[in-house]
Amino acid sequence: MSVETVSELMKFYFTQRVLAEKTQRQYESVVRVLVRDTSDQIDCLDEATLLAWRGQVIDRASSATFNNYLRHLRAIFSYGLKHQQVANNPFSVLEGSPVIHRKPKVISQSQYNRLMDYVKHSGEFEPTWFWAAVIEFMATTGVRGRQLIALKWQDLDFEEAAIRLCAEGSKTRREWIIPLPDAIGGALIKWKLRLGIHKTPALLNTQVFNVTLYHDKYIGRKMTVTQLNDFYSRLSKKIGFSVGSRVLRHSLANHLANYNDVGEGYLFALKDLLGHRDIRTTQIYVSGNIGRIRKMMNDSGISSNRRSKNKPS
Repeated sequence: MSVETVSELMKFYFTQRVLAEKTQRQYESVVRVLVRDTSDQIDCLDEATLLAWRGQVIDRASSATFNNYLRHLRAIFSYGLKHQQVANNPFSVLEGSPVIHRKPKVISQSQYNRLMDYVKHSGEFEPTWFWAAVIEFMATTGVRGRQLIALKWQDLDFEEAAIRLCAEGSKTRREWIIPLPDAIGGALIKWKLRLGIHKTPALLNTQVFNVTLYHDKYIGRKMTVTQLNDFYSRLSKKIGFSVGSRVLRHSLANHLANYNDVGEGYLFALKDLLGHRDIRTTQIYVSGNIGRIRKMMNDSGISSNRRSKNKPS
């Protein structure tokens, strides 16, 4: 039996696949935009309609936004075609839009110092010690927002100085281990002792970062990604530049990727820290070091200025 609408096809896709709640919301958002701009009826999605829609999305948003829509819709229709729910996939022949690849947004050391000073002394963000700890942890480890929220005390191994990033908070749905930096390890041990977690094993399964425990303003028993994002949004407006989970992660990666003379082995270590599947994703953080490039050009090549023993005097 075939479906007649995009909404029905999406529901079929959901019932057949095992998708995270966030992933389902992304598909729902894309389908909602398509239906609003064109039609829910699959028969109405002809080439002319979709080409016009592509231009409309690019004009009001961006090429990257349209390409994101296209990936989601191709997946739904390809699955429907495979299971004989639709006669064809109109999005398979629709081309994506060229995207300008820009370097990830990062902040400088002075900007980091400025934002930390503001959080600690402005009185705008309570409890100040908690939010300062959140920023320092994310800036030092490069964890994503979802990973910070998913982090539990049982994920911290103080003896081995390691952090277990669970699959539930992972973008790639996998678990891996990263180092626990010395700069934050000591403070976390003191925090754990102060909470009495070492006396109550059941508390090992609770969030490390849970602002609802420390301030009545935050509702709920657990801290959420929304609360974290709202904090960064308010902070960005106050300090005059953008900062958030992604910016802190990019800033750490950019600094480490260009730290002194980084070799290939160092990049693979950085890849493991960030949880990238492909080294090419990690390489976007490597910027051109003019001094390093100049040395490479001077020391190699047939036109090198190096003196040769056989060079005539």
